[in-house]
Amino acid sequence: MHKAVVLGSNYYIALSVFRSLKAHGVATVAADYDIDSCYAHVSNTCDEYVHVRDYKIDEEGFIDDLVSYASKQMLKPVLFPCADPYVELIDTHYARLSQVFLLTYRTPGLATQVLDKSSVDALALKHNLKIPVTFHQDDLELIRKVSEVGYPFVMKGAISSEFVKNFRVKLFVIKNQEELLAYLKLAKEKQVDVIIQQMIPGFDDHMYTYDAYVDKDGQVIAATSCQKLRQYPINYGASVYTKHFVEPKLHEIGAPFLSAIGWSGFAEIEFKKHRETGEFYMIEVNVRTTNLNELLRKVGINFPYLGYAEAIGLPLEPVEITQTQPYVFWYMYEDGLAILNYIKTKQLTLKDVLKTWNLKKVESIFSWRDLRPFFRFLRLLLRKILKSLKRRIFK
Repeated sequence: MHKAVVLGSNYYIALSVFRSLKAHGVATVAADYDIDSCYAHVSNTCDEYVHVRDYKIDEEGFIDDLVSYASKQMLKPVLFPCADPYVELIDTHYARLSQVFLLTYRTPGLATQVLDKSSVDALALKHNLKIPVTFHQDDLELIRKVSEVGYPFVMKGAISSEFVKNFRVKLFVIKNQEELLAYLKLAKEKQVDVIIQQMIPGFDDHMYTYDAYVDKDGQVIAATSCQKLRQYPINYGASVYTKHFVEPKLHEIGAPFLSAIGWSGFAEIEFKKHRETGEFYMIEVNVRTTNLNELLRKVGINFPYLGYAEAIGLPLEPVEITQTQPYVFWYMYEDGLAILNYIKTKQLTLKDVLKTWNLKKVESIFSWRDLRPFFRFLRLLLRKILKSLKRRIFK
């Protein structure tokens, strides 16, 4: 059997990949550099743990370790990245990795191009997808152009993971020229490439995802959509409470775009619906397994297995989801933090929160059939809290 090697077992995305693949009897392997900070690998759906070097410290060593492991297998393993930096590493070292692994990315360099905000925006415009008005930090007329469009804007990383790594937030909200100049200076000091993007009006529940699988012939064979209800950090964060919601318009605009750019494999396009016009604007594209994977599997699409099956040469069966199902993805820990912040900032009331509570919850970590990751997560969380308290007491 071809094993599945999963990168990034310190987060619940990898846990969901293990569970998705094990549902079809696939042998799963966690490859990571810090077992003490991981919890996905203790799942009863993970068969093996392999230590690799830290790619942030020794990138070549990390690739060497992966290649060494794969070379010892009877059949080529399938490689699954569960975070954007791993996607970029696969693109960078595609030639070496493709010799010993089966990869779900078939066009070297395209994944990084789609991850990059500037280049994916250019692709969107070329193929007639609406995007927020966007400027690059090096635009010589940036101040004038932003003023003409009108504040507020947001500042993001051209590569999101680089921005988050440096600033620990997904973006900065810019309400005036003074803030724009201050954030530009900060980005320059940190040497982070950024874009400045118009804010599309609408609360967090105006955020939608289009999740699709494109086969090697460029056909979307499985797709569905979801609507975010709450995010963390609030307003500009990741999904923590997101419901399944079939929005046909997203398939009408999302499927042709993915086929036109030559994409193959899984992709998730994030859209924001304009509060006044109802038009959908593309915000970004994720090209690795999404946070919502457990929800997507619950409603009938096992995206990791589709990628695995196509990689090893099995035929794919098209999946059509035409009806909204009463399920919601729930990341309990961060949703609790989000609710407190929504109420504190008066964006939601407790009554508003309770209105959405009747949906059937698909949890990110907890499972009665697989309890160890949940208790391991609690232990790591407690350790993190105690460490933070210790710093505050003794600083």
